[in-house]
Amino acid sequence: MHSPIAPRLHARAAVGLALIAFALIATLSVAALTRPVDRQHLPTTLAELRPELRRLHRGEAPCVRWSDDAPLTPDERERFLHDLDDVLAVDLRTLLPTLAAIRLANHRAALTHHDAPPEQEVAAVAATRLDPADRLRVALRPERLRDLLPRLEQVEGEERRLLRDDLRAQRLRARLPPEDAARLDDLIQRWRAPLASPSAQEDLVQNVAARITQLRLQALRLGLIHYRDRFGSWPSTLQTLLAHLRAEQTLDPILDRGLAPDGSLRDGWLRPFTYYRLDDARARLISDGPAEHTGADDVFVTVTPP
Repeated sequence: MHSPIAPRLHARAAVGLALIAFALIATLSVAALTRPVDRQHLPTTLAELRPELRRLHRGEAPCVRWSDDAPLTPDERERFLHDLDDVLAVDLRTLLPTLAAIRLANHRAALTHHDAPPEQEVAAVAATRLDPADRLRVALRPERLRDLLPRLEQVEGEERRLLRDDLRAQRLRARLPPEDAARLDDLIQRWRAPLASPSAQEDLVQNVAARITQLRLQALRLGLIHYRDRFGSWPSTLQTLLAHLRAEQTLDPILDRGLAPDGSLRDGWLRPFTYYRLDDARARLISDGPAEHTGADDVFVTVTPP
């Protein structure tokens, strides 16, 4: 006759072994899911993902969300600036809100050709490069992918940037008569695809800023020489020079457009020019250039009488 205790002991042993096995599997699973994601398969730049991202675009229109990050050619740049100058005098006060309007137009166009926001598209395409276990880890903790993908922040926070762009575009249009606003809208539609990438816009901004700076330095140089010929000395300040030129009705429009509300004259990067007299025969004009504080790319002109 068998003891009834033996089956119970066997059952308890079986349950114990099952619990141990379950705990071991759970521990191994947690360890597998929490170990670091292998980042060697992830892209180091967004440019690596652009061809795959463009395949998410629906329709025949060019993909403006994931266009190649390349600047305009010199010929394209000159044609765009000529077109813009037909509507507005070109400097950063007009160019920056025009580019804001272009970004806004491209965003609205992308909404009709893409099923997901840009950050979700980037995350989805990047995740396909991971092995199945890493994809599961990322799915359980999506914030991991944000930490692993460099420059993903470029495509996040888009709503805040679009609100700012919308305000800039509205202010620009409010300054224009209806016919010029219509011409600006036509320009935006013609140029929004070539100017879709951040690189194209940044290159254009820097080119225009450098060009305006040189034009204003040239106009200031001529004005300073004229002032010295007239009065026998350099003006004490640029404001003194500009007031004189305005009184004589010889103030160059390129200088007039550079005057800020505080009366200071701004360079192409919208920063004040520096002016001082070296001696009776020389004066100096300085622009801080694109990098305001380094001094490495300052633009300066030493003015001497002819």
